[in-house]
Amino acid sequence: MKAGYQPYGRVSSRGDVRRGAGWDLRVAVLMVFPVICLVVVLYEFLYLQEYAASGAAVDAPVEDRSLHLRADKEAAMTATLVPEPTDPPSIVNGRSTIILVANYRDSARCSETLRSIFDNAVAPDNIKISIYDQIYPAEKERQCVDVFCELVGEEFCRRSQIVSSQIDAVNATGPTAARYETEKAITDEDFCMTIDSHLVFIPNWDEKIIAQWDSLANPNAIISVYPKSTEHLTKHDVDDKYAAPMWINKKDTPKPRLMSQLAGGFNFGGCKQAKEVRNDPYTPYLFHGEEYSRATRLWTAGYDFYVPSEDIAYHWYEKRKVVWERDWSERYVIQQPSKRRIRYNLKLPVTKEDFDRTDLDKFTLGTKRTFEQWKNFSGIDPLAKFVSNTATQFNNCRELDPRRVALALALLAYVRNTGRNLCQQHALLQQNEPRLPLSEHVHAALKYTTTGQLIASSEYLLCLIKPQLAARIGRLLVWTPRDCRLNCRYGPHERNTLDVYGVQEQEETTAAKPVLVFMHGGAWSFGHKWQYALVGEYLSTQGFLAAVINYRTFPNGSVVDMIEDIENAVFWVAENCSSLGGDRSKLFLSGHSSGGHVGALALVNSAVRLGVNDPKEREIANYVRGFIGLSAPYDISDHYIFESERVVGPFNGVHEISSMKPAMLGMGNFKKFSPTALVAEARNIGFSLPPFYILHGEDDTVVPTSSSKKLAYNLKQAGQSATYYEVSNCTHEDMVFAVMGDNVDCRTDVVNLLKRIMLEPKKFAALPSDAAILTSPPPLASKL
Repeated sequence: MKAGYQPYGRVSSRGDVRRGAGWDLRVAVLMVFPVICLVVVLYEFLYLQEYAASGAAVDAPVEDRSLHLRADKEAAMTATLVPEPTDPPSIVNGRSTIILVANYRDSARCSETLRSIFDNAVAPDNIKISIYDQIYPAEKERQCVDVFCELVGEEFCRRSQIVSSQIDAVNATGPTAARYETEKAITDEDFCMTIDSHLVFIPNWDEKIIAQWDSLANPNAIISVYPKSTEHLTKHDVDDKYAAPMWINKKDTPKPRLMSQLAGGFNFGGCKQAKEVRNDPYTPYLFHGEEYSRATRLWTAGYDFYVPSEDIAYHWYEKRKVVWERDWSERYVIQQPSKRRIRYNLKLPVTKEDFDRTDLDKFTLGTKRTFEQWKNFSGIDPLAKFVSNTATQFNNCRELDPRRVALALALLAYVRNTGRNLCQQHALLQQNEPRLPLSEHVHAALKYTTTGQLIASSEYLLCLIKPQLAARIGRLLVWTPRDCRLNCRYGPHERNTLDVYGVQEQEETTAAKPVLVFMHGGAWSFGHKWQYALVGEYLSTQGFLAAVINYRTFPNGSVVDMIEDIENAVFWVAENCSSLGGDRSKLFLSGHSSGGHVGALALVNSAVRLGVNDPKEREIANYVRGFIGLSAPYDISDHYIFESERVVGPFNGVHEISSMKPAMLGMGNFKKFSPTALVAEARNIGFSLPPFYILHGEDDTVVPTSSSKKLAYNLKQAGQSATYYEVSNCTHEDMVFAVMGDNVDCRTDVVNLLKRIMLEPKKFAALPSDAAILTSPPPLASKL
C-alpha cells in the first residue's frame, strides 16, 4: 500500500460479535476447500500424464524438463537406449518463403526491414528475398541490400539469399511494374509474401503466419491486411531500435477471417497465386485501382482473401519519397490510359482504347468465378453512380429503426452490466463489511446489485426517451467516420484507449484545431467511450479535435488509477495531436460529472507539486491550456452528505450503495481527493494551474450547483483564474446531451460557451454569472 493511502472505510461498526450461524458455514467451507484442491490436483496430474502419453503435447511451447529427467532415470535403470529429447518440429518444417519487396528510394527503412525479417524468423535459412530498387545513383543512393550489409555486417547479411535488381528512379513507373519485377525471382518456393519496404516483424513471424495459413486448410488462401502502425507494436516484440510509445491489446480470433479485398503492401499465400495472377507491368503510374484490379482477377481465378488472426508485421507510416514527387503533371497524363487498361481487362466500359495492349490476355479475369459473383461478394459495383460524398458511396447498411436500436442498446447494456455489478458489490462488501453474517451479506448483495443496475442502466434507458440520439450512437458503432481514429492505446491497462474525432489528414492545409480531451461521467464506476461517441462526433463538426477516453473505473481501479489514466491520456494526445490536425498550444481538458471531478483533481494535484517544487517527470498542468468542468462534484465530503439526503426509489439515501466511498479509498481520504479542499489548503499553487471554466446546470438535481460555486470561489481566493457559469434550463443529463448535439434547451448556450473558451481563449472575458460566487456557499462537510 502506498504511503499516505488508507484502506477502504467501513460503513458499519457492528464489530466481531455478529457471527451467528453464518460463521459455522464459513468454517465448513474452509474445511472442504483443501479436499477440493486435492481432487483438482490429482485430476490435473492424471490428465496431463494421459495427454503426454498420447503424444498430444507436441504443440506445447515449453519443454517439460521433469518428464525428460524421469525418462533418463528409467532408461538408466532398464539399460534401454532412449533417444535424446528434441525440440518439437517447427511449423515451418522446411517450407521456404520468398519475400517480394519493391523499394522506391527507401533503402534505409528497407535495410531495417530486412534485419527485422531475418532476426525474428524461426527459420531464416528458409527465406529468400527479391528486391527491386528504384533509386538515384547520381544522388549517391544505394541498393537496399548494400545498406543492409553495412548495417549488420557483411558476414551476417545473407547476400546469397537476396536477389536484387536496380533501375534509375527517374525511369520508375509505379508499384505494378516494380512488383512484377520482384516476381521474376520466384522459382520453387512454397510461399510468396509481398510487402512494402518499411515494415517491422515480430518474433517468430514466419512460424505464426504459416500456422495461420495452415489453419485455413485452403490451398488458395491469401492472407492480407494493411498493417497497423508501428506505434501499435508491443514493446516486448522488438529491440530498442523499434521500441514504440503505445501498446496493443487485441483479442485474436482462432483463425483468419474471410474478407473481400487485397492489400498490395502485405499479402501471403502459396506461390501458385503469384505465378498465375501477376501484377500488370503495363500500367505505368497506376496507384488507385491496382489493388482492386488484382483482387478481382485473383478472386475470379478461385483465390480467397483472409484477414490475419494475429498481426505479424507493423508499418512505418511516415513521410517518404514517392514516384509523383517529380514531373507528376506529365506522369498524370500517362496514368489515365493505365486506368482504362485495367477497366478493359475487367470487362468494364472505357471511353477510348488508347492504352498499351501488350499481353492483355495474361491480365484478364479468371475463369473459376464470374465478375457478377465478385460484385455480389465484395459489395462494390464499379458501375455505380458516383456520389461526391464518399462516406455514402458504398454504404450497404440499412436505415436503422431508432426505437429498435435504442431498445437493443438498453438491453445489451443491462445484460453487460449484470456481471460487472455483481463483482462490484462483492468487492464493496469484502472491504466495507467483512464481518457481516451470511444472511445479511446476501441481503446487502441483492440490494446493491439491484440499485447498481438501476443507476448504471439509467443512462442507457434514457435512449428510449431519446431514440434519435440512440440511433446516432448505433450508426457510429457500425460506421466509423473518415475523420475518426478508434482505440488509440495510451497505456497498458485494458481500458486505456481513446477515440479521436475531427482528424485532419496531413496534406490538408486548414488551420490546426483546438483540442479537447473529454472524460465521461458515471459515478466513478461505469461508462464507456462508445456511449459518448456523439460527444466527439458532434464537437468535431464545431471545429474541435476531440479525444473521448476510456479509463479505469471502480472496482477495476480507485481514484488514484483514474488520475494516472487521465494523465497518460493527456500526454498521449499532446504528443500526437499535431499529426492529427490539432493545435497542441490549445489543449483543453474537460469532464462531465465524476469525470470532471477526476480531471480537476489531476490538475490541482499537478499544480500543487509544481508549486512546492516537487514535480514528477511529466506534469499534466504543463500540457493543459484550460479546464472545462461540466456539472461535477468537486468536494467529496459535501457530495457524500448530499447523497445521504437523496431519495431514490425505496432508498432514503444512496451514499451507502454508491461507489464513491470505496473509489476514494474510504471516508478518511475524502478531503485528500477533493479539489475544493486541496485548493483551500495549498500554501502555494503558483502559476502552473491553467484557467478553470466551470459550467453547471441550474436545474441539476444530481450534483448541486454549490459544488461548482465553492470550487470557483476557492480558486479565486487562491489567486487562480476561474470563471463560473450557471446554465439556465439545464439538468445534469442535459449538460452532456448538449455536447452530444442533442436538441436540448441549453445546447446553444453550452456549445457557444465552449467556442468562446477554446477558439478565442485570449479574448474570453469573465462571464456575467461570476458575481454569484463572490461569497462562498455554505459548506456541508460539517455534518460528517
